[in-house]
Amino acid sequence: SGNAALQVLDRMYVSAEASEVVKSAILAAMGEVCEPGNTQFITRHFTERGDRLVANAIEALDRVGAIENTVLLDPFLSHPAPRVRANAMVALWRTGSLESVATLEDMLASADEAVLMAGLFALSQVQSALDWQEVKKRPMLLAAIQEQTSAGRVAPDHEAPAAEAAGPRVAELEATPDLTTALESALVRAMVA
Repeated sequence: SGNAALQVLDRMYVSAEASEVVKSAILAAMGEVCEPGNTQFITRHFTERGDRLVANAIEALDRVGAIENTVLLDPFLSHPAPRVRANAMVALWRTGSLESVATLEDMLASADEAVLMAGLFALSQVQSALDWQEVKKRPMLLAAIQEQTSAGRVAPDHEAPAAEAAGPRVAELEATPDLTTALESALVRAMVA
């Protein structure tokens, strides 16, 4: 059972004491076996002292992919550690929170190299999430994109092939502040800076 596995992993985490590498691996494993009702095994690690462990806990929660995680992740968009902010932005994006793009734009416009690098990492993760096959695996992101298209934001010449009738291809969405424009402008600003 997933709950029994989480309990074992939790005990292993406590016994790992000082090793961040081992704790990070345990958090990743928790993300693989956790179900939406058991996220407390992961979220209790949001208060860790090391930014790496907090970032890894966010990645683990991202693997669970439940909509209730958005409330838990929103505060991390303003975390002082760039890696934590980037992981929170990516996790929120994947749950359909298009508002998290503002954090990405700020990160990509930063003069601080660590913040910029974390922003570029987040951008690469968002870009891979824009692949239509990946979008279909993320129900909340798919719902957010479908909401955009139902509001008339699909390019007028869009004709979805029969195999993709369930929704539009992300690449064919019209540029909107919530989606493409913010990403492109942030990337251009980061490249010019």
